[in-house]
Amino acid sequence: MREIIGGLVLMLGLGCATVAPPQALLEARSRFDTDVRSDAARSDFRGLWAVKQSLDDANRLYQTEPGSEHAQAAARRALAALSHWELMVQMEKLDQTMNAVAAADALSEPMNVGEFRRHSESEESIGALGAAVRGLGEVKQDRGAVTLRFASGALFDRGERQLKVAAKVRLEQAAAAMKQFSPDARVRVVASAEEPAGASLAADRAREVRDCLVDSGVPAQNVISSSHGGALTPDRRQVEIVIEPLDLPR
Repeated sequence: MREIIGGLVLMLGLGCATVAPPQALLEARSRFDTDVRSDAARSDFRGLWAVKQSLDDANRLYQTEPGSEHAQAAARRALAALSHWELMVQMEKLDQTMNAVAAADALSEPMNVGEFRRHSESEESIGALGAAVRGLGEVKQDRGAVTLRFASGALFDRGERQLKVAAKVRLEQAAAAMKQFSPDARVRVVASAEEPAGASLAADRAREVRDCLVDSGVPAQNVISSSHGGALTPDRRQVEIVIEPLDLPR
């Protein structure tokens, strides 16, 4: 193969015409000389050979009809043929790269255009939601989900199951943000209580928060509640509202 490629280079005689060759022919010669030594020449030798025939024609016309329109046109055809071959090589490399990426990402199925658009819109809306509720409590964003966390004392008095008046205002604001930025998201309310045997209290608090969100317009079918019971350390005495896009795996 190396001998053949060397022959391709040697066969591109420049001749001895006194008229300067067309600019297109000079560019085609220079690029061909580089391409013929590349790895792509070894993978598509037949395609590059066809380009060489076109370049030979341009060289021959330059020798026999220097400065003529025929020679100019042949030079342009040779450059166009070479540009097409180079484009095909680039596309082949891109296909190989895409196939390698797809093979490496075997755990997830490729998304079609509609799925990609929905996924992008979901990420954008959940980001806007996180920014909107940032002043209501502690906010954390992870894997596209927003967690809004309150210390228990922010929503409930000690031992109480009823929300504070100010807490209802906060939750109504959170519900308004959900309706605006992520109306179809899954919402999970998780509550805990400070009593050593606080499972019942925690469950009631989670339901109270859920009911407040539903009363404020969050679709009831999208909201679930759960609780942590038993003795909890101070940093676990809290209420969390986790908002997840519907396209996020459970």
